[in-house]
Amino acid sequence: MNGQDNPLALRVVAGLHVFLGVCAVIEVVVSLLHSHINLNFGVLGLWIGPGLLRHDRVWRNWALAFLGIAFVGLPLFCALAVRHAALNFKLFGVPMGQVPTGIAFAVVIPVLMISAWEYHVLIRPDIRALFERGPASSVAPYR
Repeated sequence: MNGQDNPLALRVVAGLHVFLGVCAVIEVVVSLLHSHINLNFGVLGLWIGPGLLRHDRVWRNWALAFLGIAFVGLPLFCALAVRHAALNFKLFGVPMGQVPTGIAFAVVIPVLMISAWEYHVLIRPDIRALFERGPASSVAPYR
């Protein structure tokens, strides 16, 4: 099975992880340009996405772990943010000003819903079966 044969939902999940990985790289570079060291584990998305398309169980587990962090972190963020009228907003680590808490919730809620959809895709029986067979490879096993 090559990348084009993957179900559309899996390709979208992989693409989202790669996109977030690219965003994380941009944030790290921008931080370095501002003389700050920023270790952002989101760069792993650059490997998670292709790993999902190869049906590599390790990268599926990483994707599920990142989603688990989102399921804990986003509601925690909301619980802590509700006490503030406005929140500091940063774009790629650069302070951009303050936004009302309601706007932050308007972003967090859809992100949480997308994360729930990604989780649903990764645990679907047909998708899970792809990872139980192992990585898709065009190289014949050594005998």
